[in-house]
Amino acid sequence: EIILFVIIISRISVSINMAFEDVYKKETSTKTFKYNRKIKCDTCNGIGGESAHVCSTCNGSGFQTFRQGFAIVQQTCMTCGGTGKHISSPCNSCNSTGYKIVNEKIDVEIPIGSTFQPIILNNKGHEIIINGLTHVGDLIIQVNLLPHKDFKLDSSGNLHMELKTNIFDCILGGQVKFKGVDGVERQFSLKQGTRDGEKFRLQLGLPLPNGERTNLYVHITHVFPEKLSEEQINLLKKINGTL
Repeated sequence: EIILFVIIISRISVSINMAFEDVYKKETSTKTFKYNRKIKCDTCNGIGGESAHVCSTCNGSGFQTFRQGFAIVQQTCMTCGGTGKHISSPCNSCNSTGYKIVNEKIDVEIPIGSTFQPIILNNKGHEIIINGLTHVGDLIIQVNLLPHKDFKLDSSGNLHMELKTNIFDCILGGQVKFKGVDGVERQFSLKQGTRDGEKFRLQLGLPLPNGERTNLYVHITHVFPEKLSEEQINLLKKINGTL
């Protein structure tokens, strides 16, 4: 239980925002960011001052427990303020807390597939002193994707996009072009009679940690020509008459 408690309170969880285009590439990248971290005060070595001894009121627990009617109430020790110790000469550098807050600046390597699993950096979390020993936690980084005007991300990690397509290409079938997340123009085949709202699955989604990709679902939206020639109108009437 003590080990689990130390792991939790010394851990730092942060999130960084990245664009679809940066995550889409199948290569690692580096991102610089800052975060606040608690470290042991170097002036008092984490003790909080001179002549420190265990608080006699709470026996070092930092809490006082008392009965109020039928209930048992626990509150922060009024004598030591929850520190669990009494200090005759408080440290001015850390206000007798034993810790300092520093702003760390680090360069983080963003591996492939980081959207789907957190990045864990060992010994980059808070420094916690338990029973005179210093424990250093981990820094856990979650990558969040910024919104994209053309692509949407679902809960399974698949991408979705709307492709406005000439209705005649949908009726007759053939090759249609679109641009992927990376801006590269690609094409795929429409079958004859493609319906409005029909979707096509392509393996062009986000990269996974194992090197594969999620799916890209292309949703077809019929687009009607603003104006038809007389020949096109007659042709449509002729086709309609045969149905």
